[in-house]
Amino acid sequence: MSPRQLAWRSRAARLSQSLADLVFVVLLAIAVVLAGWLVARHDQAWDLSGAGLNRLSEESEAVLAQVTGPLRIQVFVDPGRPLARSVARHLAPFRQALPDLILEYRDPRLFPEEARAAGVTRIGEMRVEYQGRGETVTELSEAAVTAAIRQLVGGSLDAPRWIAVIEGHGERSLAGGEGRDLDRFARALRERGYRLRPLDLALEGAVPENADLVLLTAPAIAPFPGEVAHLIDYLDRGGRLLWLMDPDQATGLEPLAGYLGIATRPGVIVDVAAEELGLAGPGVAVIADYPDHPLTVGLTRASWMPGALALKTDVGPDWTLETALTTGPNSWNETGPLRGVLTPDAALGEQRGPLPVLLALSRPDPVGGADRQRVVVAGDGDFLSNVHLDAGHHRDLGIRIVHWLTAQDGRVAVARAAPTGPAIDLSTRERLLIGVGALAGAPALFLFVGLVVRWQRGRDDP
Repeated sequence: MSPRQLAWRSRAARLSQSLADLVFVVLLAIAVVLAGWLVARHDQAWDLSGAGLNRLSEESEAVLAQVTGPLRIQVFVDPGRPLARSVARHLAPFRQALPDLILEYRDPRLFPEEARAAGVTRIGEMRVEYQGRGETVTELSEAAVTAAIRQLVGGSLDAPRWIAVIEGHGERSLAGGEGRDLDRFARALRERGYRLRPLDLALEGAVPENADLVLLTAPAIAPFPGEVAHLIDYLDRGGRLLWLMDPDQATGLEPLAGYLGIATRPGVIVDVAAEELGLAGPGVAVIADYPDHPLTVGLTRASWMPGALALKTDVGPDWTLETALTTGPNSWNETGPLRGVLTPDAALGEQRGPLPVLLALSRPDPVGGADRQRVVVAGDGDFLSNVHLDAGHHRDLGIRIVHWLTAQDGRVAVARAAPTGPAIDLSTRERLLIGVGALAGAPALFLFVGLVVRWQRGRDDP
């Protein structure tokens, strides 16, 4: 082959390679444009966290499934502030579940009239509107937003439920910030659409007719006999009751216990399983195994009740024991001081577990209603207190109890499990290495690969 032919073939090969490179670049650009077009019109997200922290709970998804029209959320915050970005992150799962969700930001300093009309008093609060009705959300959480949407969607299960909370005798406070109080549990109930009302029977004289549930915690001073009679009268009318006992509660509630047929064992529960969970003090009742009941279905983590009374299962003749939460076999009701080496002594009335610490009772409605009357009695109220609410399944168990008592079993959802893996804690050096690697390492790698390809092509050229 002549030199002229060889030169022509070399130029043809280079031209063919250049055309191939050009076609590749054009096709790559078209693919990128098409991918961007598809992403813009078909948004999709995946939650890769082990605990499902970036997706909505089953309860929220069930509520959103009832939304059939446009839903609008107005966030009263300056769109340029970091708080607006935090709100956007919290609402991202809602936007993913409802593509037609209208999300608007309003700076209350620029739109004060709109903020006042929405009942907004603080920056960052939201107004949820649906079919001409609205609810103001004062807390940035999934539960609070879901509760507002539930109220707007309506339905038989979503009608507001009133809980009368007995006070006036040193009971646990709904508004107190002390560890023993129930402020955080009350807030969780309000987030789910419940309305809580303090009730002093010495002043009111009776439980209101519209009360769907009475919450009774351990009194520090004995109630008057007439007040206990009002509670019994409420139960005679088919009322529902959640009674949180305590070992140090005042006397005076014996007639109510007799009405229900509730009796307790002496002392407080000591449980060897508490030490295995790393809990301080021996006087803790551990609930590790849950019965197959709407109160507990899907619960897997252990819960515990500090200083709990052991209940007897011989309830009143009119009542049926629906289910009971019990301790394990390595527990007993300790009647002596909780110090030193503790062992059960049958001669002192100390009985080995399992010991019931929570009883769920029911009976036919005494006034002829279609639903059965329901009562829950717990041998401890600390598990729902401010200091213990987020431990174990305490929050979820408390909400399930209230749902079951108010005949809203359909709203009981399996709570997402808390993260069980170790937290990632990077040092300053590790963060620096990751940052430098992302900013310089990856581009340097691509450059190196490109140079190697270029060098290889140069070797192949004649």
